[in-house]
Amino acid sequence: MRRRSYLSALAAGIPLSSLGSTGLSTAETQDTGSYLFEETFDELASALKPASDEYIDDSVRGWTHTPPEGWSVELAADMPQGTTEWQGWSFTTDAFWTAAAGQGRSEFTRADSVFAVADPDEWDDTDSPASEGTFDSTLVSKSIDLPDEASVYLGFASHYRQEDGQTADVVVSFDTGDEQTVLHYDGAADSDNGGDDVRNAYPVVEVSVPDGAQTMVVEWRLSNARNDWYWAIDVVRVASEPFDGGPKPGPDPIQLPDSPDGTSDEKVLVLGLDGVRWDKLRQANTPVFDRIREDGIGGPSQLYGPPLADSSSGPGWSTIATGVWPDKHGVTDNSFEGKQYDTYPDFLTLMERENPDLSTFAIMDWDPLSEQGTFSDAIDVKAPVESSLSWWDSGERIVATARDRLRNQNPDALFVYWVLVDMVGHTKSVGSDDYIEAIEQSDAWLGTLLDAIEARETRSEEDWLVVVTTDHGFEGFGHGGNTIQERTSFVYAIGDSISGQTPERQPEAVDIAHTALDHVGVTPAPGWDLDGIVLGTPSNDPFDDLKNQLKPAETVDIDSSVLGWTRTPPTGWSVGFASQMAERGTTEYRGWSFVSDEFWARRNLDGRQNFVRARDVVAVADPEKWNSGGNPIDDGFEFQTTLESSAFDVSGRETVSVEFRSHYRGTGGQIAQVFVSFDGGSQTERLRYDGSDDDTSSRTESLDVSVPAEASTMTVAWRLTASSADGFWAIDSPTIDAPQSSSE
Repeated sequence: MRRRSYLSALAAGIPLSSLGSTGLSTAETQDTGSYLFEETFDELASALKPASDEYIDDSVRGWTHTPPEGWSVELAADMPQGTTEWQGWSFTTDAFWTAAAGQGRSEFTRADSVFAVADPDEWDDTDSPASEGTFDSTLVSKSIDLPDEASVYLGFASHYRQEDGQTADVVVSFDTGDEQTVLHYDGAADSDNGGDDVRNAYPVVEVSVPDGAQTMVVEWRLSNARNDWYWAIDVVRVASEPFDGGPKPGPDPIQLPDSPDGTSDEKVLVLGLDGVRWDKLRQANTPVFDRIREDGIGGPSQLYGPPLADSSSGPGWSTIATGVWPDKHGVTDNSFEGKQYDTYPDFLTLMERENPDLSTFAIMDWDPLSEQGTFSDAIDVKAPVESSLSWWDSGERIVATARDRLRNQNPDALFVYWVLVDMVGHTKSVGSDDYIEAIEQSDAWLGTLLDAIEARETRSEEDWLVVVTTDHGFEGFGHGGNTIQERTSFVYAIGDSISGQTPERQPEAVDIAHTALDHVGVTPAPGWDLDGIVLGTPSNDPFDDLKNQLKPAETVDIDSSVLGWTRTPPTGWSVGFASQMAERGTTEYRGWSFVSDEFWARRNLDGRQNFVRARDVVAVADPEKWNSGGNPIDDGFEFQTTLESSAFDVSGRETVSVEFRSHYRGTGGQIAQVFVSFDGGSQTERLRYDGSDDDTSSRTESLDVSVPAEASTMTVAWRLTASSADGFWAIDSPTIDAPQSSSE
């Protein structure tokens, strides 16, 4: 059995779906004041404990024999000992019960958090007690006060499976000594169940009250059972007037073709929540997402903006689906003009191409994702949800369908998306209570789907990865622009093989496709030209060693909570600048500086936000921002700065390759140069940009360098000279394909 670490709140014994303020209703919600009595068993959550005989991870607290106050559980004197957890009526959770066994148990969707179960089928799985006797146990309610009425009505959520010989009875007794059997189930056609299963129902029966009766007690007895199925109940109610149990919780799943039976024990679910603004997510009550953050890996990150692409859904989901940035996939706004999905298909399509035996599934309620081919028809089952539904209703149908698919079928890779939060933002604004409510509803839906994974019959043999993300942020009633609120996204992953941690590298939207592919055993080919990495991949970028040295702004107008800059270079590297720059200009940009994307591209963007191939800490030479502190260039002081690498060992090499990510915006008075030198000798220019270079933004530069005979070390230098107060140069991830000298 693979031990689990992660996916739900099971360590506390509570299904994740019950932690949110709203969600797919798991029990009808009438005014509790209209009932004479109500019991949901949820107060037993703190009494739940780990498995005893069942093979369920001991971190999962999901059962108890302790009934609510005033209630009792009775066992027949001759009932043999079986599986401890199911020795008579027990109180459990959906995730625990369905982890013990499947066989239709997951269909009890009327049950809320904790419910009561009599399960002779599981009881008989330890030492076969049914070979010695039968299962016979009675659940007895507390005493219920009665009104001065001729009758009352008893209702309860019920999930019952019949087997030959098994008998179930609901008996009501009164303080007058009278007794009534109000329901009787057995294998006979004339019984109340017609001799068949009664699954996920809410029976309501009229109970005649004898003259003078002031209290009653209800008993649920399951008897004469051997290895014979089960009976579960929840949400017990008594009322003076007739009532019904309401509709089954949530909508029925959308009728779709069955998924092909999956072939992989490694499975992935990508959950797409459209238009969730990061700071509003943090403000909302999101217990499920909070657990994902604590137990998983990931974080917020900044996206592109115009002119590269709008911070909108078309570019956002295209980036997530394909694993490449907009300059490759071609979608720059919601028109989808220029899309390059044939060259850069979605990750589910890539899975199908590489391993057709994988079972893929996608469901979504924003039509363009299907119609435009963001997720292609190569996916085994693709389900666009009709847009005539309200966004709340379509979200519920999506979750119901995905839940059913996860619990009752065997897909390997899924993309599940709902547009609710985005649409509420457009109609009510990001500052509305409705926007927060939509986030909280989404959080409850996340819990429903994580619970569905936990309830799979084959869960213990599987390695699940769940990724949660959004496509863009929000500002006011919309998005698409360059504000930090619109451009901030997030990526979080949680799974069996992931422990809670702060990733070494900032997660990006393009990482999702690569991570999903890797998890199901598909290795991206170099020709796919993906931009992302597998989440959790360590950094080999020397600039990222400076993360812990980043500090708040000193002179620029950026909130002090943003730790985003330092002029201290990596060990062995150096930064020089012209003497005339000393004590002049903006402190943070006096020569090459090392900054985070959030810090550098928070103000005065001018394309800075579109260095999409940078990650974490970036080296920046920015004469425009330097000049904003007192206009030194206008006073005739030139900007000139050089960043020089540590020495790399090149002994015995004929050539080496220097590679780095570059983002350059030039002007007529600006020159950018790359030099190499050997053994401390003179520098030789290997690359030059000037104001005439237009196509030098967010690209990877690779320079093949010949190594002189007898040379032992090489250094690389990046120099920017500017006599005009415009432009910038940023570099990231410098690598040389020779090992760095151990003496440096």
